[in-house]
Amino acid sequence: MNKGPFETIIETLAATEARFVIIGGIALRLHGSSYVTQDVDIFYPRSPEDLEILVQAVNSLNPSLRLPDGSIPYRLDVQALLNGANFTLTSESGDLDLLAYVGDGIDFDGVFERASVFELYGHHVRVASLTDLLDMKKAAGRPKDLAHLAEIHALQSLAEEAKE
Repeated sequence: MNKGPFETIIETLAATEARFVIIGGIALRLHGSSYVTQDVDIFYPRSPEDLEILVQAVNSLNPSLRLPDGSIPYRLDVQALLNGANFTLTSESGDLDLLAYVGDGIDFDGVFERASVFELYGHHVRVASLTDLLDMKKAAGRPKDLAHLAEIHALQSLAEEAKE
């Protein structure tokens, strides 16, 4: 049986000791949104130890840099992640966005601690909380991100009602 569009990416990352938090469209979907996404968005920490693990996992996917008019083969390394922050990649397994910066004042450790744990493709993964997703969408400020704000508020209300 063929794997789903993001299954190999999630499995590859989750099978390592890499610390990461799933954000973006997949996170929204796991929280109950009907949003359909075209990529996996990962928020990652910048410690050298975490970066080394992440580099090995991502390189095993044979990534290419995703560009507006195509892609070019790219071998990720720790220094590149230290010099940059956000990378848009593609692979045979799908598109992957690596994000170390998601908005002023939004730090990885806080998002990691507040994240919910979901089982996805047989692995336990951390998924950003709705509150953190809301902050990230506001910080991004793009029309497509701002369009999600009302839905995130509605999902938060539903989650609160479910607790009562």
